[in-house]
Amino acid sequence: MENLAQIKRHLRNAITKDLEKGLEELEKVLFESSDIHISVSLQKADYYSIQKDESEGIVSREDAKVEYARIRKALFAIVKDLTVNDLKASTRAKLDPDQIHLSPPTPNVSTHSKRKPRLGIHHAYTCNRIKQYDTFLNIIRQKEATNKTLHFFYLYGGKAQAHKGLFQRFVARLEGKDLDHINQHVDTRQNAFSFEVGYPRLTDMDNLKLEVLRVLMAEFQMNEEEMKKIGDQNLITVLEKSPKLKGLTASDQVCVLITIPERRWNKSLTPQIAKWFIEEFCGQEESRSKPPSKTGRTPEFYFFFSISYKKTNTTIKTEIDEVLMDAKHTQTLQELTQVEYEDVEDWFEDYGKIWEDEADMEIVQKTHFNESGPMDMNIVQRKLTSIINQLNDSEKDGHRNS
Repeated sequence: MENLAQIKRHLRNAITKDLEKGLEELEKVLFESSDIHISVSLQKADYYSIQKDESEGIVSREDAKVEYARIRKALFAIVKDLTVNDLKASTRAKLDPDQIHLSPPTPNVSTHSKRKPRLGIHHAYTCNRIKQYDTFLNIIRQKEATNKTLHFFYLYGGKAQAHKGLFQRFVARLEGKDLDHINQHVDTRQNAFSFEVGYPRLTDMDNLKLEVLRVLMAEFQMNEEEMKKIGDQNLITVLEKSPKLKGLTASDQVCVLITIPERRWNKSLTPQIAKWFIEEFCGQEESRSKPPSKTGRTPEFYFFFSISYKKTNTTIKTEIDEVLMDAKHTQTLQELTQVEYEDVEDWFEDYGKIWEDEADMEIVQKTHFNESGPMDMNIVQRKLTSIINQLNDSEKDGHRNS
């Protein structure tokens, strides 16, 4: 039999030796619906974001070490406050029976109701991007009139401009979570599903078609038997066979981000693949607004072809601009560029009511954002994520100071 102290000691050791392993060990023992599990998930997302940016040279090794140390410190605090109530049932079952009765009482309803709602990490993605968001909202507003269930977008810009963050912002809007900081009881949709797939680095058209589908089918958890029939697959057969998509109806929404790094962009081949994917695999033709379906009740699909490149690569931007002039089935989202300090000020104005004291908010703003010139969105979103985590951690202590 174990006790809670031993579990905490094991978790601290894991976090100290290997941060990634420590995150995994924490998630293994925690009850998934607990506040602590949510906090760990946020730290994990932050960890992988920093790791990715470091590998791509967006942040230096020294800056990454500082961020990793911050995450490790936050995890140590989480472990320190861990109670039996935070553990999943299978973990509690291994405890000494006497330990199970040591958990503190659950806060009463009146105390809990006074707490402000947690600020979801998706709110770190709402800085600027006004024109891109306008284009997306136009599609949502017009979809009933157009009767379309398939939507395709080109999303492009510098690799440090957080393409994924904008994608997650769109997903949050479809789920209805974008207003949960105003009304914690807002009726959010639970039927928006998001997927992210890579774009193969190949130069042969037929091979590229095959591998694009294999990657997509793997993400949709298709079994080996279905993967062997890849030549006969289309969006409807995948919808019927995928464990991730099977059973979805017209009230469901599926969002897919297809990431295309600059080294895999080909001004001739990439647009051809996109056209083939839209017209043949998805069955979208000019004369049709809906893909074929046996039941006539297919979910709504949003596909984003996301092309990222170094800001010094002006050639690829010119090529993309030329290609998009002739795009037939896709909506083009304006190029993602750096954001200004005024955009950050707008973000704090939008979320000002989260702070009880405006002076505290101004201190946080000036502490995290002392830049005067344009900023990469990756940096902005990382700082906003850190601020949100601090707000949520301070909420546990009953105050809103950061």
